[in-house]
Amino acid sequence: SVPSTALACSLDGKEAAASGYHEVTFWNAEGGKLGRRLRGLAERIYEIAYSPDGKWMATASGDPGQFGAVTLWIAEPSGGGKPVRDLLETTDSVFAVAFSPDGKKLAAAGADRAIRVWEVESGKLVSLIEDHADWVLDVSFSPDGKRLARASRDKTSKVFDIAKTESP
Repeated sequence: SVPSTALACSLDGKEAAASGYHEVTFWNAEGGKLGRRLRGLAERIYEIAYSPDGKWMATASGDPGQFGAVTLWIAEPSGGGKPVRDLLETTDSVFAVAFSPDGKKLAAAGADRAIRVWEVESGKLVSLIEDHADWVLDVSFSPDGKRLARASRDKTSKVFDIAKTESP
């Protein structure tokens, strides 16, 4: 049995998406029955996030020490299921994904110690921050979407201004 390391509820509250071994499973919230599966993902899914408008779903995943990925999905009514693009493939696990409050940006972080921010619609990388000495375990946007907080295994938490870190 593989531990479940990620869980998110669809915005309509009808399904819960949970991590599994190389998959995300979708469970009916009312009856608790397994609805469907997204297969072929990395070994572990560390985080699942829905955009504030319910249009997108993102996963942070990886095979420790071997592979990591951030994948953007179209979130269908009551869940998610169609991959749009792999935003990142790296050599170690990605632990965190977070949408900005307006749903226009997606941030991710992981074992490579970097924080990346993309434009959701285009997939364009707009920020790359590499100022931690160890894994970055979580990221979170401020309510106004102008700042991004992150927590690292290097025993620090930092906040940065998104606009000041965006590439021209």
